[in-house]
Amino acid sequence: LPAVSCQLYTSAWIGVIAVTLFFLVSAFLQYARKLRGIVPLCLCALAVLLCALSLQAAVPLVFQKYTGIENSSGTPGSTYLYMGISSTDGLAGPGSHNGSDIGLYSENDLDAQKTDEVAKALIREVADEYASGERSLSFFVEKAWYQWTDPWFSSVQLTVHPGLANVEISSAFQRVFQPGVLSPAQRFLSVYLALVYCGALCGMFLMIKKREVSFSSLLLLLYFVGGFTFQFFWEAKARYCMPYFLILFPFAAAAFSFAGRWVAAWLHRR
Repeated sequence: LPAVSCQLYTSAWIGVIAVTLFFLVSAFLQYARKLRGIVPLCLCALAVLLCALSLQAAVPLVFQKYTGIENSSGTPGSTYLYMGISSTDGLAGPGSHNGSDIGLYSENDLDAQKTDEVAKALIREVADEYASGERSLSFFVEKAWYQWTDPWFSSVQLTVHPGLANVEISSAFQRVFQPGVLSPAQRFLSVYLALVYCGALCGMFLMIKKREVSFSSLLLLLYFVGGFTFQFFWEAKARYCMPYFLILFPFAAAAFSFAGRWVAAWLHRR
């Protein structure tokens, strides 16, 4: 499934890498404990990776065969990375889309390779500016805050997007976005967001401390860390973070489970 999902969404590669690492780490643990099953786990890791790479190569060829349209790579990923570390004029917030990817692609005659080279040169230039102190690293703090503390994960912003200015919206729908309706929901969801984050952090800590980290929780943790790191540098948008936010639910539930055990033990002692 992760291998197939890469054809729909580029960042699904994080899932492929997480599953591959999961099988490799599991194989290492089996080896450390001198248990069997190392070879099947390594083969599973290889199968997931090869499946994703094969599909990535095959899909454009099949598309071209049946449509007669030559597949174009479009704007290279380096342009989105450049936006993610430098954009201060994006519509959504620090590191968000500001159209520079399209600008670079157009300026370089829609040549993906040439655009990629220019974008990589700009990335090195921006990295040097961060290293020298010319650019403040607080940019990344503001970017992470914008992406991970929006309880709506950009849904409200996208619903009332400037691009929809000429679209007729009913008065009933517009009333939903009035402060009297939206503000209470905003407060509730902000508290809910904080509870999930705090609960997940406590849950992870307690699971590690009590050595109750299962293979499945390890996979989720790898996926979340990979997603957080990816969004830290890539083009920013809060909705991109929502799938990784959902991964935190089991860890938050674990924290409440531990709390329930403590309360039960305390009541039993009384």
